[in-house]
Parts: sequence; C-alpha cells; structure tokens
Amino acid sequence: VHIAYVVRMPNGAEVDRAEPEAPLMFKLGERQSIVAMELGLRGMNTGGVRQLVIPPHLAYGARGRGRVPPNATLVMIVRLVKVD
Repeated sequence: VHIAYVVRMPNGAEVDRAEPEAPLMFKLGERQSIVAMELGLRGMNTGGVRQLVIPPHLAYGARGRGRVPPNATLVMIVRLVKVD
C-alpha cells in the first residue's frame, strides 16, 4: 500500500508526516508498520481518509521512537493513496 499521513500528539504537536506526492509504502500483513496501521487500513478504499487514535500498545509502546515519547497516544490522519 501507499499511504499519506500526518501523526500528531494529542496536544496537536506534529511528529511525522508523509505527503501524497511521496507516500510511505509497505506490505500489509508483514509487520512493516505499527499494529494500528495494519488494523486501521483494513477495508479502506483507494482515496479514503481515516482518523486513527492510537493507544501506546498499538504504536511504539514503552520504547517510543524519534519524536514520539514512550507510552504516547497518537492521532493519525491517514489517506490510502494506492494499492499495488
């Protein structure tokens, strides 16, 4: 799948982004993304947009990642750009 997204903390601070012109690409079902992404994309149609509120255990948990602190809840707006 090819997705565009914006990830924010609950306070609105942006921590990650992928634009439609340069989408993130990965294979569903191969654990190449966080669990919430695998679950949240199920049933989406190309061009569809969803808001996902992601609890820590479905994101980066106690380890955090980059600008995401440990045990953070994330708010993600994701658009399914393309399916190969």
